[in-house]
Amino acid sequence: MHSSNGNKNTDWDYYLSIKKIYEEQLPRAMVSLQFLEEVLKQVIAEKGKILKHLVKGEMYYQPKNRGELEDLPLGRLIQEYGRFVDDSDFIRKLKELNKKRTRIAHKGFLDSQQLVPKESVNWVRKRTGEIEESNKMLQSVLINANLYIVKIQTEFSNTHIEKQ
Repeated sequence: MHSSNGNKNTDWDYYLSIKKIYEEQLPRAMVSLQFLEEVLKQVIAEKGKILKHLVKGEMYYQPKNRGELEDLPLGRLIQEYGRFVDDSDFIRKLKELNKKRTRIAHKGFLDSQQLVPKESVNWVRKRTGEIEESNKMLQSVLINANLYIVKIQTEFSNTHIEKQ
């Protein structure tokens, strides 16, 4: 742990160790968030297909295809996803996660390169904590999203059987 006995070498080593932890967590968080985007794209595309199948013959509905979803940012994906999901708490969590993602994606790497050791220990601790919190939230979100995919697949199977 950190020694406050004034040993500059120990302070520097401590700073480097927590900065390293931050810089290791940052790319992992970005990969996990990218995975979330892919899951949302899949859910939106699948749910759109189901909806199109359900309203066929009654009204025109053209869902967004996977290609149209490809370049949408996470915030827009959450908005699209919210059109199909009646779970305001889950949507709120996704929006909260998106705010953290925006900070991490746009500032994370740059901020870590501009740190000044003496003033930055608390900053690195705070940002590392934010990334850890985001990763925990992300795990919860991904579990819910995966459960939702299973639900969609079951719903589609049942709908397809009913429509025939």
